[in-house]
Amino acid sequence: MGDATVGVEVTATDFTANSPTDGKYTGVPLKGLRLHVTDRARYDPTRLAVALLAAIRAVHPDSFQFGKRFDLLAAGPELRAALGAGQPARAIWERWAAPLAAFRATRAKYLLY
Repeated sequence: MGDATVGVEVTATDFTANSPTDGKYTGVPLKGLRLHVTDRARYDPTRLAVALLAAIRAVHPDSFQFGKRFDLLAAGPELRAALGAGQPARAIWERWAAPLAAFRATRAKYLLY
């Protein structure tokens, strides 16, 4: 995952779901990832999320699926389309660079501290 993991330690873990909100997998042993932030100043949760999604999609292209609300949570269909096309995380981030810089410039004049 490269620089997406800067500031966070990612380790494999086993767990058993206990009353998940969607009702799936209650009491079923599962494999997952544990994320431990080691440097808040360097950790970017959005970059890590995209890197994880791209990696999972690369390893399991035939079974990787998006939930009904993914586009809503991702502010549109662009991320789903990019991941579905197998684009690497770095290419997705690079497309975000100019709009993100513009947003930060606009936002800066409204920050009080």
